[in-house]
Amino acid sequence: MASTLLRRPIAALALLLALAALRPVSVWADGISVSGTATVHAKPTVVEIVGIVAVDAELASDARVKFFDARKKAVDTIQALHEPDPTFKLSGPTIKQGLDPVSQNQMQQGVAQVSPKQRVQIYEEVLLVMSGVDKLESDKLVEKVLKIIDVLHEAGMGVGEMTPRSAYEWRMRGENFGDNGAMLMAKVPERAVFEGQAYEQAMADARAKAQRIADLSGVHLGRVIEVVDQSAAQNPEMTGPQNQNAAANKLGEIPITVQLSVRFEMVPK
Repeated sequence: MASTLLRRPIAALALLLALAALRPVSVWADGISVSGTATVHAKPTVVEIVGIVAVDAELASDARVKFFDARKKAVDTIQALHEPDPTFKLSGPTIKQGLDPVSQNQMQQGVAQVSPKQRVQIYEEVLLVMSGVDKLESDKLVEKVLKIIDVLHEAGMGVGEMTPRSAYEWRMRGENFGDNGAMLMAKVPERAVFEGQAYEQAMADARAKAQRIADLSGVHLGRVIEVVDQSAAQNPEMTGPQNQNAAANKLGEIPITVQLSVRFEMVPK
């Protein structure tokens, strides 16, 4: 009886020691996750500027005459630049309800109106595209962009976002865009090329981190078990099939960041 009771704690102790010996293997069985991050800076090759032709009048017929006159003046002015760039494209006119200046001012101030005077508003965006801007020196590019903006202003056009014409439009602009006021958009159509470079560097970064941990832990670094792409959080404006370009509203290099979470297998020595 005594020998049986003695053997039970010895067997239990042996089992505990065996489990302790296996514990490092079970820890590494799921591998280890590390993050890899890389940023590649791309120089824009295209600059887009949006000019806006906008008119309003009490009568639709008057608004039509004013609009076609204003649009012809704008197109003639752009064509008179006598440069291969920018090319331009008309978006098509939009017709909507407008307000007279007094009613518009009162609405912006939040003053209630019983019956604001309605007007007809017509506007159209003119997209100007400058290509090959990466071949220009930075100062030359700035000069060219500012010259085009002056030409558009002289033609009576707005540049950038449409100026809100009611309290509702002012509120929606603040909610959706903040205080943006951007007058141009610089783009890198070859985003996939630079993004590929960033993915390679991010993966190399993750592997280097995992290798350091493996060396310090006394195990071998094994195969990749899982990769999670977290790049959307770094580039929220570049997600979706419609956004194949890297873009920014400034004239300068555009950062393209890739962040990966990589899980590696750890193999005991």
